[in-house]
Amino acid sequence: NLPSAAVVDEDLNVYVCDMGNNCIRRVDKDGIVSTFAGICTHEGGYDNGPALSATFNKPQGISMWYDNATLVVYVADTANHRIREIRNGQVSTLSGHKNMAPMQGYRDGSPVEARFDSPSGIATTATGISFVADTINHLIRRVEKDGTTSTAAGNTTHFFNGDDMDDTYGCPPPCLHGVQGHRDGSLYYAQFAYPRDVTIGLNNTVLITDGHRVRRITTEGFSFVQNIKSYNRVSTVAGQMAAGKQDGSGPLTSFNNPRGIA
Repeated sequence: NLPSAAVVDEDLNVYVCDMGNNCIRRVDKDGIVSTFAGICTHEGGYDNGPALSATFNKPQGISMWYDNATLVVYVADTANHRIREIRNGQVSTLSGHKNMAPMQGYRDGSPVEARFDSPSGIATTATGISFVADTINHLIRRVEKDGTTSTAAGNTTHFFNGDDMDDTYGCPPPCLHGVQGHRDGSLYYAQFAYPRDVTIGLNNTVLITDGHRVRRITTEGFSFVQNIKSYNRVSTVAGQMAAGKQDGSGPLTSFNNPRGIA
């Protein structure tokens, strides 16, 4: 029911976010489908514990890595505003108001302090570092394997209404929020507009579907994008701000709300 993302392990098993059913499904290489985690008839929840009794709420993103020989699956549990971990048959919260009821927002820090707002895509490196499309915050977040969360890219501000009044009175620091926009540039100058999905490229570059465009973040080493040497920078790989269906070279192409990227 509305499968939204998939990832493949080294044995060619496919793990699918079955978003409309609030569960994670497994498809083996023979095409046999089983429930990997969650209760597929559940209306949505945030219970941790044994995989088949844990609950999810509109999961949209999934990734995996191997911690030594142990398969670890991460889920962007979108309507719970958190990142979940599935390991050895157990579901836990990796980051996002851990051990408390779900709460949307924006905050970096420990797994308890960190907050997300409708994270919808996740990708994980071979060493367990994850990048998350934090969709409603218009940011890309980085989550360490211990759940510590930081902002990888995107612009933030104290000002909600575009005026010169600080709108964060009474909010625990830093009480920032992401700024929606379209500009390329350095990591924290660049802006995103509802980023949906992420994947990992060479040198841990991060590719993102963002609005009607595909964007790239370079954080380690450097890469060339449209003949520009990029380091610690967000650049547009392909697409324009307006929706379309044009093929061609990167800046001349157009997309219409691309959702997934691999």
